[in-house]
Amino acid sequence: MKSLFNISEEYQKIISELDEYMLSNETDEMPQDLDEKLTIQREELKDKLRNYYFYIKQLEGDAETIKNHIADMQKRKKHINNKIDRLKNYVGFALELFGEENKSGNKFFKHELFKVTASRSSRLKVHNADLVPDLYKSTKTSIVIDNKALKQDLKEGLEVEGAYIDTSMNVNFKE
Repeated sequence: MKSLFNISEEYQKIISELDEYMLSNETDEMPQDLDEKLTIQREELKDKLRNYYFYIKQLEGDAETIKNHIADMQKRKKHINNKIDRLKNYVGFALELFGEENKSGNKFFKHELFKVTASRSSRLKVHNADLVPDLYKSTKTSIVIDNKALKQDLKEGLEVEGAYIDTSMNVNFKE
């Protein structure tokens, strides 16, 4: 089966041949053989595009399935990490009750395979930033580009360093 590129290339050749024929013969009539070639090309293109459409749909389905699997795996990972945190908390409570105290004041337990130590953390947790006094806040400034004005200037021919208009092809299938 011909590639989409080959079908397009042959189609362009037939169109050029048709243009030459019409110019040299000064006619609007399409010769039968060129009309048949164009019909065949259109049918090949139609079949090829249909195949591309179904293949793209399959790939989109695969991507969606993978996305869903990733989401499921992330939920599972979070569940496992929560379980690890709970188990570590249980170990910490047990060490507070039954562990020995080291020089730093932390509780520990020594096993022939491992040593486990529990120490109190002093992590800051802000549960409501609005209630924190302004003394502890600072203002962050961010730069925002006016995309609409920049694009308009570029379209009008102004050269702007660091930006250009991307003229790549967008292809959308609609059902």
